[in-house]
Amino acid sequence: MYYNVRIKTFPDGTMQYMFSEQPRQRDYTSDDDVIHDGSSVDRKRVENQSRRKQKIYDLARSNSFEWFVTLTFDPEIVDRFDYESCSSALYAFTHLLAKKGGFRWIIVPEQHKNGAYHFHGLISGDLSLVRAVHPGTGVPLSDSSGRAIYNVRDYQAGFTTATAITDQARAASYLTKYLTKSIQVPKGKKGYWASRNLQKPVLEYVQMTDRDFGEIFNSSRYQKMIDSPYGEYLLCES
Repeated sequence: MYYNVRIKTFPDGTMQYMFSEQPRQRDYTSDDDVIHDGSSVDRKRVENQSRRKQKIYDLARSNSFEWFVTLTFDPEIVDRFDYESCSSALYAFTHLLAKKGGFRWIIVPEQHKNGAYHFHGLISGDLSLVRAVHPGTGVPLSDSSGRAIYNVRDYQAGFTTATAITDQARAASYLTKYLTKSIQVPKGKKGYWASRNLQKPVLEYVQMTDRDFGEIFNSSRYQKMIDSPYGEYLLCES
């Protein structure tokens, strides 16, 4: 038996193998898939969200970042419930980073149950930071892992936190978890912000035999079955 395999190689040497015996073609549609009740629109949105998450994860894994940041919006400055207003405030921040030079970033939105937006991101570069302190006691703040929490001086639209990244892979996974199905990104608007200087993984498409598959599967440190609209896939990472 032969397997169709997509190999994704990250700059740190990590390799991901996506195995499939008989994947569906990407334009494949069966009679069972055609439902005229609007659900196909929802399915398309979910598929787009899945592709977006994968792209963000790939960018996050392919680059080294220093800080995990959370950016909120002061209601006196920005309408937290209006995506366009929040996007404009975020653009002003990333534009400042780009103007300074030497920064890399990838930033994604998160939406509260009440509809308000805030953002999370991975940033590398010489951020202007100040140690965060408790507003009542003035005691310096730390997260649950004991890492110091900072505020980002260059962000003027609301409250911020920044903590040092100690595990790049975990930070990448943590960032993508905020891209839930419930988040409402208006049609035609950006679903994430990434600097233009980010590296991307190298992709290769090959065929492998049972023996090749067995060697990779047995030596991989991580395996996961993925059910997609195009068929079932096995993901292995080594």
